[in-house]
Amino acid sequence: TEDADSDDNWHTTEIIVVVTDGEHSGATGEVKAVHLYDVTLQLSDGTEITVPKPFVRPKEPEKKDRVKIIKGEFKGKIGSLIGIDNRDGIVKMEENMDIKIVDINSIAPCAAAQ
Repeated sequence: TEDADSDDNWHTTEIIVVVTDGEHSGATGEVKAVHLYDVTLQLSDGTEITVPKPFVRPKEPEKKDRVKIIKGEFKGKIGSLIGIDNRDGIVKMEENMDIKIVDINSIAPCAAAQ
């Protein structure tokens, strides 16, 4: 459905986000839980915080990052960002080694395997 892919429905676990507003602005953390109106993050020092969904954005992925696709046809799939071409991310999918071209805003860095 179109709703499932709206721009504000990208929140998912296992990705790295940046807090953009509020008392924790500037902090980076892994999304541990997604709730109706907010998300629970674990910061690099192990602290867990809960912030409103509008206060976080996906961290910009970098080449060679393990990434999770957070929007579109391949939402939820994991791969490696093997290149960036303008605003396109070139992702090698883990499940079948296919190469997919996705909008850079549709991917977020995965948290390191814990």
